[in-house]
Amino acid sequence: MSRPWRELITVLATPAQLHVSRRVAWWQQGVADARWIEPCGDGPAALDIPAALLGVLARCQAGRERRRWMPRPVLRLVLSHHLAPLTLVPHARALQDAEERRAAARHAFAAVYGAATTADWQFIVDDAGTGDAALAAGLDLALVEGLRRVSAEADVALGSIEPLISAAMAADPPQGDDGWLVVAEAGRVVLARHEGRAWRSLRTHRPRRGLAEDLGAWIEQARLIDGIDGPDRVAVVETRPHELQALQRPDWTLTQTVLPEAA
Repeated sequence: MSRPWRELITVLATPAQLHVSRRVAWWQQGVADARWIEPCGDGPAALDIPAALLGVLARCQAGRERRRWMPRPVLRLVLSHHLAPLTLVPHARALQDAEERRAAARHAFAAVYGAATTADWQFIVDDAGTGDAALAAGLDLALVEGLRRVSAEADVALGSIEPLISAAMAADPPQGDDGWLVVAEAGRVVLARHEGRAWRSLRTHRPRRGLAEDLGAWIEQARLIDGIDGPDRVAVVETRPHELQALQRPDWTLTQTVLPEAA
């Protein structure tokens, strides 16, 4: 595999730890690609994601003299759904502009989490789908500003801050047919139904049993509530592999992909 011109640092941020993947540039002689997990503090009361990220970036640049011709490393941040919860904004296509769509996203999140909790959130609404509803993510503004500040302090180019579902869709892109996208991480599972490129439903669950047992029940529940019929393609994208043999159904096509960002 050819080396990129610029060093790429991908970080999957969860509440307790950072999953780091570093791919070095072709001109970085004697430096190897690396993956590791960085804790975000010494315990739950001391979690500090921006401080942990600063330590990661310092480790990547340790012992290296930056010369004028060297491009800055590119940082890609992927946020766990614990940090970037999701919702669907209904009738988003009928709204006039991005400001109205963000206002609708704020209302949708406030209905679930409360207006006080979401008062300091930033909202991202995806315009890529073709259906009536749009996918939206809510990000804590203080966290986003902290990540941007650390990136500037470490002199890296911040390429993107994106929710985990974006990485999941890149790892297993929808094929244009109807199906379920399952994004599974520790303590949280997002179950989204798409019909072609249109979002039909989205729910976030907390696992109670094994993923295979829980997921089968969640899909049947969503089918009943949302009136979904027909055979299913179930694409499971996960941060660690699960045993899903018990989930197989005669009319299901099941695929599993472990996120490269978490490997």
